[in-house]
Amino acid sequence: MFNKKEYLLLFLLLLLSPAFSTPNIENNKENPESINEQELTSSEYAAMFQSVFHYILTNYVDEVPADKLFEGAMTGLFNSLEDPHSTYLSKSQLLDLTDTTEGEFGGLGIHIQKQVIGFNSDNKSKELPYVKVISPISGTPAYRAGIKSRDYITQINGESTIDLSSDEVLDRLRGKPGTDVTISILRNRNVNFDVTITRAIIDIPTVEHDIIQNIGYLKISQFSNHSADQVKKVLKEFNKSNIKGLIIDVRNNPGGLLTSVVDISDFIFSEGLVVSTKSRIESENSELKATKRTIVPEDLPIAVLINGGSASASEILTGVIKDRKRGTIIGTKSFGKGSVQQMRYFGDGGFKMTVARFYTPSGVTIDKVGIEPDIPVKESSLTDLTEDETTSYIKLLTERIIGNYLLENRDVSEDDILALANSIIERGYDIPVDFLINDIRERIKRSLENPPVYDLDHDKPLIKAVELLTK
Repeated sequence: MFNKKEYLLLFLLLLLSPAFSTPNIENNKENPESINEQELTSSEYAAMFQSVFHYILTNYVDEVPADKLFEGAMTGLFNSLEDPHSTYLSKSQLLDLTDTTEGEFGGLGIHIQKQVIGFNSDNKSKELPYVKVISPISGTPAYRAGIKSRDYITQINGESTIDLSSDEVLDRLRGKPGTDVTISILRNRNVNFDVTITRAIIDIPTVEHDIIQNIGYLKISQFSNHSADQVKKVLKEFNKSNIKGLIIDVRNNPGGLLTSVVDISDFIFSEGLVVSTKSRIESENSELKATKRTIVPEDLPIAVLINGGSASASEILTGVIKDRKRGTIIGTKSFGKGSVQQMRYFGDGGFKMTVARFYTPSGVTIDKVGIEPDIPVKESSLTDLTEDETTSYIKLLTERIIGNYLLENRDVSEDDILALANSIIERGYDIPVDFLINDIRERIKRSLENPPVYDLDHDKPLIKAVELLTK
């Protein structure tokens, strides 16, 4: 017997089959209770579905375009899976997705997802019914505006996002470069504020690097088509410099191509399992192993930096390094996105659907779980504030005191930062001075057109990694 997921795909075939007979709804006089007690096959469910489709099409009080009804049905089918990564894509949404994967588009520069909870009254995931930010892209308008991983977008230009899919949210966030969009942010579930951001062409960066105290620092912001080649070049430069350690920074890296992260893993491992995918469909099961293309010396110590914005391919790289004890993981728990999606096209649209999950070499899935660091290093966050301090911080955001100061003062020193923090407290804002200083520093960094590759003075996880590798 087919299960319900098999039925979803079978329905598409049945709907287009001229030989398929349509049951008559009006003549079905069976007792509903007796029907509920019967065990229906997937084909019988499909027949019922097609019958309702045609009945609405021919009997609804107003004429309904077939394509509108079809798109609504498709959306409902995928929403019933309660999987934010499985969704129907209309023609316009499919074009937007293509723009994103090609690496340049007009928008804000954020990666998002939405947990579908409408069919789950218990909401065991404890997710809110809004779109959640996976991570902002470094150097983009959203990054400079201070958008953070795990922020919720509750409104766009005053429109609630509760009933919008992640793709519909993307439709509204994108637009002509130079135009503004106002989004409402919910942070830490108790801080609400609006921010107006100017759209821009988004050139997605992938790799940055430097050498810190004879330690190679490699920052990978996304695993794209060109990331492996760029990483290969950087690692060879590090070898020429005779570095004594390697830091791989995948904080706020939302993932990318599986082939890219496997290729990069090859530069670290000469053999053995990198990642496996497991599905109920045998053909989707696979084991991806390292090949002999090693660049990083086997005795070179490695540290990996992660946070809540590290997802998918970032977690694959982190997982293989952690499981095979090749390096030390530092930071905070990763996002927990470990599933494989496939695209299917029909007509002008299509859909993407989860077909498998990733597993680390030890056989552990990261999906909805994430990876815990070996050395937790917590950076200052809103969770450190009391209720009264949070209320003061919300007021500070609303009045844009820090933002206005930074607009008027471009060259801000450490003394200026301390003076600004103290002046805010003197105005009656009940916020810890250390929290304010860190908040101002981060805003300054994000506002720069070309921010520094690293900050060894205030980046606590990076400082810990350097300390570890220079012992």
